[in-house]
Amino acid sequence: GGAEIYRAALPLAGRIHLTEVHIEAGGDTMFAFDRAAWREKARESHQTPDGLRYDYVTLERKS
Repeated sequence: GGAEIYRAALPLAGRIHLTEVHIEAGGDTMFAFDRAAWREKARESHQTPDGLRYDYVTLERKS
């Protein structure tokens, strides 16, 4: 499934481009990672015409 792919590839990544959508959503698969191991390098906040808020976030792995 999707979670296994992320879990296997994450140790190889030096950068993450993440979209944070500000809603409460159901589901059983999440992108779980240790946020403390990453440094936020950029954040762009946006809102759709109907009010949905989301952020584009760039994270880089800490040395």
